[in-house]
Amino acid sequence: MADDRVAHDPRFRSGPPASPATALPPIPSGLVEVLGGAAATQVWVKRESEVWRVELPDGPAFLKIVDGLDPFADEVARLRWCTEHSPVVTPLLLADAMDSWGRGWFLTGEVAGTPAHDVDLAARDPDAVALAIAAGLRRFHDQADPASCPFAMGVDDLIASAEVRVGAGGVDPTTMRDEAYRHQTGGQLLDHLIATRPPEPAADQVVTHGDPCQPNLLLAPTSGGFVLVGLVDLGRLAVTDRFRDLAIAARSLDQNLGPDAAAAFLAAYGPEADDPDRLAWWTLVDDLW
Repeated sequence: MADDRVAHDPRFRSGPPASPATALPPIPSGLVEVLGGAAATQVWVKRESEVWRVELPDGPAFLKIVDGLDPFADEVARLRWCTEHSPVVTPLLLADAMDSWGRGWFLTGEVAGTPAHDVDLAARDPDAVALAIAAGLRRFHDQADPASCPFAMGVDDLIASAEVRVGAGGVDPTTMRDEAYRHQTGGQLLDHLIATRPPEPAADQVVTHGDPCQPNLLLAPTSGGFVLVGLVDLGRLAVTDRFRDLAIAARSLDQNLGPDAAAAFLAAYGPEADDPDRLAWWTLVDDLW
């Protein structure tokens, strides 16, 4: 799920906690030997997951704790696939396990780079950030082979998930970014989603990151700007319409750097991104599913 969907949750904190935890909770015996007495700092908490930075003898690593077997297994499987198939650097899986409380734990190596939402990057050159994200996602979409990817998430899957979530009362329209949606019920938004279902052109079925908001995209400086050097938080990676990534990246840039940056991103990505109706649909489905 996109980060903003859990912003109301009392366990959610965007970015480093105000008072970082420094003592790891009990961990499975399978990871005890790997972690040893490593110093650890909690760097991220949201509903159903948390992330710790741990200082291992060979360098920094990240421990992610996920509530439930399905999200744990999904992300671990995707990390393993990316090791051999991603054209952009992704975290290397070092160890993984389930504990007796039904939580999954996995340890990954650190990926070099600076998160694209870093305020220093924005202050230095916001347009360059947008262009680097456009070029990097385009490279990922063009070079990752959908035929080799075993994960898929199509329009039918997303609508079915949205139906379950709306039916369970999990959508609060008053929190929607689009003011026009705030005056509708969850059921009305779902009806609109179904009525405006977009086409799924074969040419646009690519391997997508699934949640390319700026914190999940790592940049490095170049002589002319920045380049996308790493991808993290890959639990939603799947073959689907490229607009799934375009909508989320454009929304993140619009929020953090303004509408001009979002427009620059879409223009730099290429003519395939020039479809406002599909962009609007994929933005809405990310809020509902």
